[in-house]
Amino acid sequence: MRGAGAGAGRLRRMLDDLRERLWVWPTALGVVAVAAAELLVRLDRRLDEENARPLWVFSGTAAAAREVLSTVAAATMTVLGVTLSITLAVLALTAQGYSPRTLRRFMRDRLIQAVIGGFVGTFVFALVALRLVREDEVPGITVNVAVALGFVALGLLVAFFHHMASEIRVERLIDVVWEETRDAISATLTDAHTGAEDARPPASPLVAEARAGGTGRVRWIDEDAIAAVARACGGAAVVTPAPGDFVAAGEVVVRLVGGRAPAPGDLERLAGAVVLGTQRTIAQDVAFGLRQLTDVGLRALSPGINDPTTAEEAIMRSADLLRRVSGRRLGRTVRDDGGRVLLVRPRPTWDELVGLAFDQHVRAAEGQADTATMLVLLDALGRVAAATHAPDRLPALRERAEAVRDAARRVVTDADLARVEAAAAPLA
Repeated sequence: MRGAGAGAGRLRRMLDDLRERLWVWPTALGVVAVAAAELLVRLDRRLDEENARPLWVFSGTAAAAREVLSTVAAATMTVLGVTLSITLAVLALTAQGYSPRTLRRFMRDRLIQAVIGGFVGTFVFALVALRLVREDEVPGITVNVAVALGFVALGLLVAFFHHMASEIRVERLIDVVWEETRDAISATLTDAHTGAEDARPPASPLVAEARAGGTGRVRWIDEDAIAAVARACGGAAVVTPAPGDFVAAGEVVVRLVGGRAPAPGDLERLAGAVVLGTQRTIAQDVAFGLRQLTDVGLRALSPGINDPTTAEEAIMRSADLLRRVSGRRLGRTVRDDGGRVLLVRPRPTWDELVGLAFDQHVRAAEGQADTATMLVLLDALGRVAAATHAPDRLPALRERAEAVRDAARRVVTDADLARVEAAAAPLA
């Protein structure tokens, strides 16, 4: 069962990486288009030899077939170039207005990948078919299919513009980030929190330390590979960075405690199990979703944009995610079949997640003496507190509520301060 889990984890990581590769679908559909064109031309030639060509297929001359195929190929590539140019301009404006980190969702968008793949496939099909047209053998079925693909590409273009017009709305952007983070919470934080401490490193002597061989953000932690080394050494492994943390070359990423010294190559395997990259991914990184929502909220509260409605939406979505986290155990502990601890990943902590969702918003609201945002923050904190049944997690929420109240005392009028004090009272 553990091996099956390891295989499922690696497959999930591979699929998540492939979703961020915009070339995957165009490449796959391009290969399919080459094969389809070759097969259809052979089918056309066989039907010609048997005088069994259907009446509905293209019956023009070779010159006419070349003209049709050339038109389809040229049109699809022209439209694809214009579409990509417009898309890049829209994404640049979206990144400037919301958050640069939101661009990754457009790279992962299946419809965008399908549209680009459809245009590339249509172009490749028409180009390969054009090469196979002979004066004495006109591939009628192939030409018909190329024309049909041209109409499909037209439909994809209309769907693409409708999709982009919907997806660049800030409400939809926030909703997608919330959905991805919700799924990450369900996939990575599965244990119920009963009020006891979350994952804690075992109190055993330090045996060895594995250090990062590169610099970057933690994209993935291969827990099964780390646990296998810890099992072989008879100790436990403590992973120091959390998913999404920045790690510099030479910094400690895994500590082995207890047991014997690791065999040659084990430290390299431990370091390699903490996969680094240039950007974060949400697969194991619940905090990344909160980070994106906070970025959107802070941009909305900035004087240059001044969009409190968007900020309220981002704050409330963050609060909803914290409500879902409040009933789950944070960090990660892996044990063997006998119950012995093999791996401990103690972060993220509850205080880190709460601070990520609220601290910068509190400072932004104070900087602008924004009573409305302060009341939204207190409302969000109250909702999280109402869903938090573990006593050890309530102080972090009360601390943020007190920070909002202190900020209000410094910058708002007496009338507004009374509203803030009343909203903060249930959290005292």
